[in-house]
Amino acid sequence: NAHLADDAANSDEIAAGAIDLAHMSVNSIDSDQYVDGSIDSAHLASGAAASAIDDLSDATTASTSNVGLGSTSLDSVSGGNYNTAVGINAGTAVTSGDDNVFIGFEAGDATTDVDKAIIIGSGAAGANMTSAADGTIAIGYNASAAQTDGLRTLAIGHGALDAADSGEDDCIAIGFDAMGNLNTDGAIRNIVIGNYAGDGMGTVGASTDNIFIGHDSGGGTWTTAVSFGNIGIGSYTLDAAMN
Repeated sequence: NAHLADDAANSDEIAAGAIDLAHMSVNSIDSDQYVDGSIDSAHLASGAAASAIDDLSDATTASTSNVGLGSTSLDSVSGGNYNTAVGINAGTAVTSGDDNVFIGFEAGDATTDVDKAIIIGSGAAGANMTSAADGTIAIGYNASAAQTDGLRTLAIGHGALDAADSGEDDCIAIGFDAMGNLNTDGAIRNIVIGNYAGDGMGTVGASTDNIFIGHDSGGGTWTTAVSFGNIGIGSYTLDAAMN
């Protein structure tokens, strides 16, 4: 039999270790046509190994130096370059943004044109970021989830800076729900570090230049007036009404 049976080895039919993947049954080898170890990839059956990323059903390398791995990741790119997306729907709406990283389920999934953003985490930066959000860094589940614009923002932690949607430039939030409900255009240059730090800033107005470090520092209610230039260091510091 020219075609080897399961797990069989027929030295009369094999020349120089050649392998014909075209006619292989389970673990069988056919060397009728091949010498010197050549492999006929033209006849590979379905399920054979891909030779390029674009051969995968859920991957892409569209445009210039883009890599998308995961169902619909980076599947809309037409002019954007040097983007990397890993995860189902990660960066799926990006058309012309450059130099971005999207990692996680639906990370940055609504954004069409932003540059140099680093988005890591399921649902992170899930709104449509524009060029006015270039350089955004959001790491954590739903971090910066609502942001459409806001320059040079950094959010690290579950739900960090997740309500801010527009104009909260130069804010830094690190911690679980850090600065979690701030949502006021013009509330800029605020820095909070710690779980729940600054998470009561809300929508009262453009509170600026505050620094809170520690668990729930600056986490009180901000309901009647803006407050700016405060510094609180330590757990629960300045956690009452900031009027």
